[in-house]
Amino acid sequence: MGRVKDYINEIDRRGWHDATGRFVCAECVHEKFLSALVSSLAEKDTCDFCQRSEKQPIAAPFSALLLRLAEVAMKRYGDVDRV
Repeated sequence: MGRVKDYINEIDRRGWHDATGRFVCAECVHEKFLSALVSSLAEKDTCDFCQRSEKQPIAAPFSALLLRLAEVAMKRYGDVDRV
């Protein structure tokens, strides 16, 4: 299977499309646990949402935040396809 087909299957499996290339800083995430996650995964010095910029990395891939949110929702509410 090609990489595009694998990517399409992954999107289909998880139920949403990536925000590829977008980065979010901890200040844009108001939940403490998720804000800490963003800080720990920071790899870019500018946030694409608030445009805040620093000399050190402050922003994590937005897709990493979406993935964690989906994991928590699936654990809490279950797979909607099984309802």
